[in-house]
Amino acid sequence: MNEVRILFSNHLDDDALRHQKKILARLGASLAFSISDATHFVADSFLRTRNMLEAMALGKPVVTHLWLESCNQTSCLIDEKAYILRDAKKERELGFSMPDSLVRASQKPLLQNQKVIITPNSKPSKDIVANLVKAVHGEVVENFDLSSLKVDEYPGSVLILSCQEDYVFCQSYLNEGVAVHSSELLLSGIVTQRLDYARHRLFEDHVRTAVSQEIKISKRL
Repeated sequence: MNEVRILFSNHLDDDALRHQKKILARLGASLAFSISDATHFVADSFLRTRNMLEAMALGKPVVTHLWLESCNQTSCLIDEKAYILRDAKKERELGFSMPDSLVRASQKPLLQNQKVIITPNSKPSKDIVANLVKAVHGEVVENFDLSSLKVDEYPGSVLILSCQEDYVFCQSYLNEGVAVHSSELLLSGIVTQRLDYARHRLFEDHVRTAVSQEIKISKRL
């Protein structure tokens, strides 16, 4: 198991964590300090932490501590499928299946080659959102020139992740008819492996007002 590198959840019980690390050493596996360096993420409950989201975004196995226990008993690497973390209550509430989400993430990254602008006050923080965008193969850009694009090219050209506090930052894009979405679009999208654009769209009143003004102007002409 030399190729196995484990990142443990920060929410594991201290005694359980010590025991798991002993098993890790016995099996010859390594301790990882980030999801990017890990092959597996060990957690016993579903919490939407940075590590959990990054693991799911990358499609890396999210397993319970029982997986390492079983590997220890057999002294060999066991298929993770039977040990994938399941939380029936959370899966029902959030509308996802952990095994399905991990498979989808590994087969088709959520934002493959999508350019993404993240505004300064995006939640939980711009840096965390940027790391998650990169984990799902998106490309973080600071600005995006819309002048060379046709209006019908806007929706697929750039994704803007923002928050209510950053309305001023988004105004120029909104004026051009570009949709702005809450960063929750990405956070929940990583969990469900679906992007619900309509649910997480911001500043729709601005868009409706802009359209109404354009209609009035066209009627005058």
